[in-house]
Amino acid sequence: MKPKTFVDRANFFSHILRLLVVICFIVYIVPSPEQINGAGYKYCLIFAALLNLTELGVQHGRPRMNHEYARELILNYRTHYLTVALMFLLHDPTFLVLIPLTLNEVGFIAHYIDATVRVANPARLERYDYAINHYLGPLLT
Repeated sequence: MKPKTFVDRANFFSHILRLLVVICFIVYIVPSPEQINGAGYKYCLIFAALLNLTELGVQHGRPRMNHEYARELILNYRTHYLTVALMFLLHDPTFLVLIPLTLNEVGFIAHYIDATVRVANPARLERYDYAINHYLGPLLT
């Protein structure tokens, strides 16, 4: 199913960017030659910046030159992630920078999968909830 409206296309693009952020994070943390790890770090931050910019565009629309719009942007956590991603793009690779950026997107991916499974196959909800509560819950805590 092809997305038709701007918001649908932006949400589709956001899902792809979320997956790319997580994949690049994995590429960065898996031991490999230095060039591959550096590229994983760099692309993780680039995709995180693009993702947060896209999300800000979807949430707030076109830029407006007034104090209400500026206030909304400053208070939005996506602006902070965008700033961090752009700032550390110029910095030497630091593992701790990618953790909050990646965990935020993993949370969104998990929520999307949860919502999709609950709608697509409600008969499996009991096994799904059992697995989440007994295996994934203790693992995350």
